[in-house]
Amino acid sequence: MAKSVVQPRWAIGYIIIYFFIIWDSYRSALVQNKLCHLAQLENERVAAVNLRPLEFQYIEPKKPWLAALYSFFFPGLGQLYNHQFALAFYAMMWWWIYLTLSRAHESVTLMMVGNFQESIAVLHPQWLLFMPSVVGGSTYYAYIMAREHNRLFRIEQRQFLAERYSHSEVRLFPR
Repeated sequence: MAKSVVQPRWAIGYIIIYFFIIWDSYRSALVQNKLCHLAQLENERVAAVNLRPLEFQYIEPKKPWLAALYSFFFPGLGQLYNHQFALAFYAMMWWWIYLTLSRAHESVTLMMVGNFQESIAVLHPQWLLFMPSVVGGSTYYAYIMAREHNRLFRIEQRQFLAERYSHSEVRLFPR
């Protein structure tokens, strides 16, 4: 049944994009890990606030499970929780496109009122194939980014306290 609804031109394009995103995410993670490790070795200062054209980041502790839960129920909400507005818009846009093209919301509404035959008839199942990757990717990325925010928060707090209280008689960090 899956073969009958999948059009090869869409499937091939989807697979190419999917593998490119996996490769690019891996490559980007390696570069970011190297930069982070280098910054820790050189005791480089971590900025508490970072303003970018599409994001406003300030370091605060986050709950990774909550970010993942938000994105699981509606892709993009976890990115909003992590203050990644452009990525949140992107995830939400694709989620709404797939919901609209699959007519899933209409199908669920018809099913809730007990109209099962019409619920199945109105559904365009080929568009549902994209939804697991949107939900899964959004959930995973929100969780990982919240963990990274927590790690940066600990580093920034350690640096702040070391700078602030380095001349104090109380020793927070051994020399």
